[in-house]
Amino acid sequence: MRVDWCLEQALNNTVKAKEVQMDNNGTEKVGHPIELIRLRDVERILGVGKSTIYSQVQSGKLPKPVKVGASTRWARHEVEAVALHYLAERKNRKGPNLPVREHGSESA
Repeated sequence: MRVDWCLEQALNNTVKAKEVQMDNNGTEKVGHPIELIRLRDVERILGVGKSTIYSQVQSGKLPKPVKVGASTRWARHEVEAVALHYLAERKNRKGPNLPVREHGSESA
């Protein structure tokens, strides 16, 4: 397989690599699929802008991206783990218990 074709497919997010981990015996085992995503995907998942993302990378709240050629990518599962962490923090914060409205319902 040509390397340039593999890189092109990876940059188009159509090829997923498998994460390789080592178990306690030093044997490789395959984990969940890794998908490298673009900045705009990170913005969408976290609901924040570019400057906030890079600020969170600097402060260690968000994992560092990886470089693929000249492109910058994040591992989707790491970004989603951060989003889940933010949701868990919300549950632990004290605040008013607001009623949840269903989408499309009218309030009087």
